[in-house]
Amino acid sequence: MEKKEVTIEQYAQVLDEHKHEVYDISIAAWQMPILHGLIVTAAGYPDSRETGGARKEFIAQIRWWCREKFAEWGFTPEEVEYLDTQERDKPFCTACGGYHEPDPEDSYVDFEGYRYHPPFRCMCCGKEICARQFAFGRCCRPCDTGACQTHHRNFQISVAHEHPEWWSLDALEYRRKFAEVVGAGPSPH
Repeated sequence: MEKKEVTIEQYAQVLDEHKHEVYDISIAAWQMPILHGLIVTAAGYPDSRETGGARKEFIAQIRWWCREKFAEWGFTPEEVEYLDTQERDKPFCTACGGYHEPDPEDSYVDFEGYRYHPPFRCMCCGKEICARQFAFGRCCRPCDTGACQTHHRNFQISVAHEHPEWWSLDALEYRRKFAEVVGAGPSPH
């Protein structure tokens, strides 16, 4: 199957045809904090902070709506402010989607008999990830949440995976090879 691209001009034309349409979505209460987290994360990306216009207005509108919901749930104005700004004073981590300081040089994660040190790598695709993400799932966000390229129809393991020959190995041998490549030593535990 040939990959079909959408040009900027084509996208702009279709968007222009539909720009005045209004859509309603319904979300469950438990989904609202997820939406809020996604919007706060999007607001923290450098290109979102630097651009104005429609994107910034949309982000502000969703954040306002979420703040209103937090207040309706009984949070005080100070608590709502905290929920809307928590951790934003720390750097954004593209590996886990959170806000935290970079991993200390002496950090490590013990897993399946091996001790891993920075730089931590996704055990699926080989991309560099932070210590929190490695400790949580040993994979980058896409691989950990079902968006791994191995599930895509046009996926070519020889192109996307750092070590495609490993896919035929059993789990124990795979972990051994991975530990060897990233320089992980035996865990003292």
